[in-house]
Amino acid sequence: MNKLPIYDVVINDEEQGVSFISLVSEPAIQVDWIKLSAEQQINFAADEDKQMLYGPFLIPNKLIYRNSPEMGEYFVRFSEEQIQKIAHKFNADLNSNNLNFDHSNKKVEATVVENWLVDEEYDKSKKFGFDLPKNTWFGGVFVKDKEFWTSEVKTENVKGFSVEVLAELELALKKINKTDMNKTEIKLASATLIDGETTVYFDGELAIGTAIWMDEAMSQPAPDTDHTL
Repeated sequence: MNKLPIYDVVINDEEQGVSFISLVSEPAIQVDWIKLSAEQQINFAADEDKQMLYGPFLIPNKLIYRNSPEMGEYFVRFSEEQIQKIAHKFNADLNSNNLNFDHSNKKVEATVVENWLVDEEYDKSKKFGFDLPKNTWFGGVFVKDKEFWTSEVKTENVKGFSVEVLAELELALKKINKTDMNKTEIKLASATLIDGETTVYFDGELAIGTAIWMDEAMSQPAPDTDHTL
């Protein structure tokens, strides 16, 4: 069972937020982009390649594994509210041309030509084959650098987006009684129910009366009924 603390990413200062979006081989949100090329589009100008990439930048409440010498192993997650704040600030700060390669100093000649928060039941992201939670930050990037497109994108050396965010980490708190104020971290664990398919998540040890959740971000409580392992 996995027992790692969970930290919420929080933007508390005007200087904080996402300044760069990186094109990476292993996106932290574990979702690859969709590549649109001349072979995949309906375009009268058949000799032109749109060189567009579509995919999610941030997904609400998705646990992202981190490991650092200072903090050890832990998870971070972005709430819907924080993602909205990050997306709005990214656009307000005119950062659409700030893209780099694999979190390095190598800038990519590319532009975020459109980005939005997934909201409606039928969202434009579905057109590209995605089924994402509400308030996912989704975008389309035009890669102007043809050499980069040929050497890195078409060869699938890079597969998705990853944000570079300056923010604070706040240790996630579970709902606790006043008599249990010293309990400040969630020890995430999971178990499979008797149907062999349903996985539930909980804090610490599982026993009668333990609060259980339907998602690893512990944002969706399980139905109020008996659950059998």
